[in-house]
Amino acid sequence: MKMELETILDQRYEMGLNPHLAKAIGLQKALMLVHLHSLIEAYGVERDGSDWICQTYEQLQRQMPFWSRGTVKRTILNLEKDGCLVSWNYNKWKMNKTKWYSIRYELAIDMCDDTDRTSHYL
Repeated sequence: MKMELETILDQRYEMGLNPHLAKAIGLQKALMLVHLHSLIEAYGVERDGSDWICQTYEQLQRQMPFWSRGTVKRTILNLEKDGCLVSWNYNKWKMNKTKWYSIRYELAIDMCDDTDRTSHYL
């Protein structure tokens, strides 16, 4: 059974995130992905068929003060490397290097499905 977007990023979980997502990609990346999802839901801008949010590492660190700027940057870069997060520069001036982020929901859902399937055999 394929999980739905609402299921993997459901805010009703007592921990604030889906445990299957945390198991699939790691707790740190899951927390960041859920946070970015909430930002996109509240402030996202549609570009090229996807919803995007523009944030600096410093802004994200202030929103998640339990992490250092370095931890925020590493977590974002790891999500990009995994393919769950896409970044682009939609800024008017190219010298502005602030990244715009969009979540690849289908990949996150597939990762949760794979983890959910294998957990039945443990």
